[in-house]
Amino acid sequence: ARRRDIQLQIRRNKAMTVADVRAVTGLTRPGGNHGCKPVEVVPGLWTAAFPDISTAEQLTAISPNIKTVVNAAAEKCNASYAEGVRVVKIDDFLDSPDSIKAVDSMPEGPEKEAAKAALPPMSAAERSGDASKHFDAVVAAIKETRDNGGATLVHCQASVSRAVVFLIAFVMADQKLSAAEATKVVKAKWDATWPNDDFVAQLVEYEKKCLD
Repeated sequence: ARRRDIQLQIRRNKAMTVADVRAVTGLTRPGGNHGCKPVEVVPGLWTAAFPDISTAEQLTAISPNIKTVVNAAAEKCNASYAEGVRVVKIDDFLDSPDSIKAVDSMPEGPEKEAAKAALPPMSAAERSGDASKHFDAVVAAIKETRDNGGATLVHCQASVSRAVVFLIAFVMADQKLSAAEATKVVKAKWDATWPNDDFVAQLVEYEKKCLD
């Protein structure tokens, strides 16, 4: 216990940054057709791209134990599941606009820097909005489902950014990890892990609560 307390104190003293998380995810955003298959990221927590779980039959085939679905793109991903599956819909924030996604998906180099500089100025709300206001509720839903013997699946359209920010937030809260450490856990199972820069900044801020 003392060793863990020391480790937590070290993490508090070394605040993580967006760069620390990008060192894990890489600098280039994966495309929406990344090809990752549904996977259990940590016990009781799954993710998948929406086309792989858009029907009740698909969801049951992944795991009949999935009792909660967190839909982080409810305005675009509409599905219904079997009786007994709770759906938590989040529809008041967006992922990056397509113009930013296109630049984020470019390989590093002068062309990407020029394209980034040419983007019109946008506020954080215009770029993606606030995922952090949902962190505690989503973490609580996942924990409640797990405590009752079930599993949760979190998704958006491609589950590259919006879904992933909640996967990382849960691992941070549940395992008392920094944003970068939790990203490593998620990335090891779901290679298409790439929360946008605004979401990463929100995760870095969430560390203060998770490591208290």
